[in-house]
Amino acid sequence: MGKQSHSNSIPARAENLELNDLKTEELEEGWSGSDSASEELEPRRSCSSLVTVKNFAILLTFVAASLALLYLAFLRKLPKQSDDPLVQSETVDLRNTLVEREPHAYDILLGSTWGEGSCATYGCGVYQAGRNCQCNVECERYQSCCSDFAAMCAGSCTKYGCSETYHHEHSCQCNSECEKYGSCCSDYTSTCANRPVSPTPAPTRAPVVANSSLNGVFGHPSASIDYPKYKGFTLMLAEEFDEPLDLDTDPIWTWSDGGLREGSVRFRKEAIKFEDGKMKIEVRKQHLPPLSSCSHASVEHIEYKPLMSGEMRSRYNLFRYGRYEVRMRAPEVKPGNPYVNGNFIATMFAYRDANAHHWREIDFEITGDRPNSLTTNLLYADGTKNWKPYLQDSRQPYLGDINVRKEFHTYMFEWTSNGVIWFVDGKEVRRGSKLKVPEKSAKIMMNLWIFTGGAFGGHEINNNQYPFHSEYEYFRFYKWDGDDHYPCANMDQSCLTDDDLYLTGNNPCDGIPQQGLLEGKAPCTAQCTSPHVAHQVTQV
Repeated sequence: MGKQSHSNSIPARAENLELNDLKTEELEEGWSGSDSASEELEPRRSCSSLVTVKNFAILLTFVAASLALLYLAFLRKLPKQSDDPLVQSETVDLRNTLVEREPHAYDILLGSTWGEGSCATYGCGVYQAGRNCQCNVECERYQSCCSDFAAMCAGSCTKYGCSETYHHEHSCQCNSECEKYGSCCSDYTSTCANRPVSPTPAPTRAPVVANSSLNGVFGHPSASIDYPKYKGFTLMLAEEFDEPLDLDTDPIWTWSDGGLREGSVRFRKEAIKFEDGKMKIEVRKQHLPPLSSCSHASVEHIEYKPLMSGEMRSRYNLFRYGRYEVRMRAPEVKPGNPYVNGNFIATMFAYRDANAHHWREIDFEITGDRPNSLTTNLLYADGTKNWKPYLQDSRQPYLGDINVRKEFHTYMFEWTSNGVIWFVDGKEVRRGSKLKVPEKSAKIMMNLWIFTGGAFGGHEINNNQYPFHSEYEYFRFYKWDGDDHYPCANMDQSCLTDDDLYLTGNNPCDGIPQQGLLEGKAPCTAQCTSPHVAHQVTQV
């Protein structure tokens, strides 16, 4: 609906310009053929009226042209990208009409003439309304390419390689769907059309083995730590981050290729670092080759994000009732000064598939609005992937005179079939929720992200100085002794149901098939590009 309305409005405004010119000519002809007696009696009045009407008509034409120009300037500033050829064609047509009528006003308004700009500046692959020139696959058809398009963007399947996925950053495509959408590279038929795409071997993953010296604790516990004991709970997983984790081959943990719709970051493995006995998640401006727009973690295509960050998560929905404990420090948006507010959300939480299935979530969210800001959150929903206020119960406990950016603090929630209790530094800060108690198994996740515009996470987003990072000293999971099902006894997927495995992929390198349909359709899939992992994920 929005695209149709947008397309129709462009020629309508151009037609108005022509209609205004026609009205001006008719008015002039009408005055020139007026009664001669009246002209002799009131020559000055007729002359004055003629000038007034002509001026009015000229003014009307100028106002219509100005409105059209302002509309085009508005299009130029729109952040939303469109690949619609109709929109592109009509924008070009309107531009030509305006340049023909008011070339100087157009140049002043847009700040440059059409044809300036470069693909080196804009990047390749996507049409952007209002740019001086274009760098997408359709620009040659509409004669709107930047002068360096051929050198910078003219792609080929020989250059890109044959693929089964769409790559928004490419100027043309080399997948089996490109012929349907008219976006194939010129050498697609000769290079890819008759060539089968061979699956590549899955990564070699380390076996899941409990640490025999620590009473069967999984993960990477330390023999030098006297772990706390809690009545009714048993330590089952410990990560001290003393050694780097390989998130492509670790049997329990992996990385996310997702990104929140309301966020400005795309998650990727490179933003998760293990240094000085800690895990660090860093947010910074994008500087690496882009990932495929298809996200296995989000189970949808993700538009370009200006920032990159990380999310470490468990591979499967293995975890349910227990005590989830992390010791972490929130970021300094101005490195070296923990008192400057900005925008970020640094987290530890349990989460299950929100994509129109069973959305379950229990959160700690540290935000950048105050040095002692913390949000506790519980969410329970079925059959929706769109957030609504009534689906969650969020509260912000008062933490007193502490600075969560300056020092490390311990955050723990206790989740049983009876409810959820949140603790900070061993002190209870919240108990219970108005919503149902989550009853499904979930993944453990830790991430750092920026809310676009700063509506949540801190309004002073302009204070953010990238890069900056959050730090995690350890993570521990104590299983509730009253849960006889999760996690599976060997911390593998042997006890998981089909429902637990529904669309549970995390990234294209994790070797996990995307099992199930989303709203009746097969999910998108991407190819693994990790340098030491070659795995093509399929759907089941």
